[in-house]
Amino acid sequence: MTRVVECFSLKEGKWTDIDISTEFDVYPCCAYHGEVYHRKNFEDSRLDSNKKGWNNLKNNSLKKILEKYSEVINEENWSSEDTCPTICLRFCGEKQEGQREFLPAGM
Repeated sequence: MTRVVECFSLKEGKWTDIDISTEFDVYPCCAYHGEVYHRKNFEDSRLDSNKKGWNNLKNNSLKKILEKYSEVINEENWSSEDTCPTICLRFCGEKQEGQREFLPAGM
């Protein structure tokens, strides 16, 4: 399947690089953590429509939170710029506009 992003946090269906804030909010990666903190939303109606606090460990288990992220942040949605979450596209997209840099292995 063709993808418009190269995600560093979701590998083979498993989350490998989640961020947890000091308030116990869970984010799928550092890009989401920073952008949601800065903009106060997920920039995606599919995630923004969830009840406030849905991604907080005081309200839900880590498993449930990651399952909810996986409904939106996934291979299927990465197949097109039209369905790809905005933050994914901006930071890890082929036409990357964010600050994320990939270093060669071993650095």
